[in-house]
Amino acid sequence: MTKIMKFFKDALTLPKGMAVPFKYMFQKTATVQYPEERKNITERFRGLLINDVPKCIVCELCAKACPVQCIKIQKIRGDDKKFIAHQFDIDITTCLFCGLCTEACPTRSLSMEGGYEGSVYQKEELVAHFVVQQSETEFMVYSKEEGWIPYIRAKELASIEEEKKKAAAPPKPAASTPNPSSQTEIPKEK
Repeated sequence: MTKIMKFFKDALTLPKGMAVPFKYMFQKTATVQYPEERKNITERFRGLLINDVPKCIVCELCAKACPVQCIKIQKIRGDDKKFIAHQFDIDITTCLFCGLCTEACPTRSLSMEGGYEGSVYQKEELVAHFVVQQSETEFMVYSKEEGWIPYIRAKELASIEEEKKKAAAPPKPAASTPNPSSQTEIPKEK
């Protein structure tokens, strides 16, 4: 008698266990056909680091804020006495994706919006170079809007951005000079 009771008890657990698969069987799936379709990345997604070199002022705050020192920066002084990025490399293998470098960047040239496709065959390919030297005097830099561009074009983009900021900034009030008639003369003690 106990074997028959056990059989019916076990048979009743089957519909209970199949309730979950049947519930999800009629819902719309969230599957993305990966190579053809890509998931939408949210605004605050911490993906691969991207540096927009024309906006970068080479202040090195991102490298100082990085807890694992995965950002390597070398700068030189240009003809216009401003710093130029001679080297800007990010080692993705040691990056924590914490976002501290993007928060420290005053010009918001460094951002974590590079997506999630970072697989490579060689470990050396996981170092992102944003400044590449073509010859002794010619550099190619990375820009978000235009991709790889010569450094001369990057300087043009930076000056255009600077002019936009100056035009958008409110005018400074003129320094007020004190009115000499409103000042009273303090008598000297004898």
